[in-house]
Amino acid sequence: MDASVHNPITIAYLTSRKECRFEWFRTSLLRQLLPTDDVQVIIVDFWHSERNWTVLKNWFHVPPKPTVWQGPYRLTKKDFFAPSNARNTALCYAKGSHIVYVDDLSLLGDRWMEAVRDAVAQGYICCGAFQKVKNMNVWGGRMMNFEHYPEGCDQRWPNGDDNKAVPGYASWLFGCSVVIPVAALEKINGWPEAICDASGTGAEDTSTGQVLVNTGHILKYDRRLFTYESEELHQQEPQMHRIERGIIGDKNNSMSWAVVRMVQNAKHFDNDFHGFPDIAALRRHILKGGEFPIPKTPEHLWYNGTALSEL
Repeated sequence: MDASVHNPITIAYLTSRKECRFEWFRTSLLRQLLPTDDVQVIIVDFWHSERNWTVLKNWFHVPPKPTVWQGPYRLTKKDFFAPSNARNTALCYAKGSHIVYVDDLSLLGDRWMEAVRDAVAQGYICCGAFQKVKNMNVWGGRMMNFEHYPEGCDQRWPNGDDNKAVPGYASWLFGCSVVIPVAALEKINGWPEAICDASGTGAEDTSTGQVLVNTGHILKYDRRLFTYESEELHQQEPQMHRIERGIIGDKNNSMSWAVVRMVQNAKHFDNDFHGFPDIAALRRHILKGGEFPIPKTPEHLWYNGTALSEL
């Protein structure tokens, strides 16, 4: 195939950490871009107001859209983990035909953009690989050395191929590195804010994978779409809070397993975009220069009715 991509691509970098190692991402991406790549970068940053990053043309540094779970419009006592809200924020700003998500504390592997180009050209959803390691020594966008961390291994790795994407499964979609057509996310109404934000296990990524498969999309796993992640920096403070209800691990009495049952046959997420019928309408509004609505609901946890003001 042609080494370049002529379809516009949006790359979304998400962080809620004060120390997020943004430079690792920036340098490792820039060294892989070709002159013919049409790329937009959206940095969704919880600490947006506290840092002034110098970004490049078509790079945009924005806060997460308003949510009841964290930030200035929260209804909770403290800031909770809200990854779907951040992912949907990036989706609303996306001008590309495809959006690629990258987590913070990550360094892109040397063939990351090669895998992105293939996924866009061939029309599949690409699930990337990862390795969590310690003491990362990065120079010029390349890994110099690191300390192995066996517990951080990607369990999907033995099923992959070094030079091409292989068939994957819904449960293989991890948010740390994934390529998805924007239209596919619009069709399912974005990432599952309503059921997964603030949850104890997150699970917004595998839930999204399940619903994408339910709507007929092909998922593939590609070792080339690879990121190193810093294990020890995941433990830094302050951390976003998470919540679980019921008995942890109990398939019949826990919030996380209730999410699994809800998405098993679902073809869209029942997200509330506060005056907009779906995320496609909200995205059109944002791309025209509009502002995000300020949510006042939900006021209670969907699983058991606990008031958010008590959390």
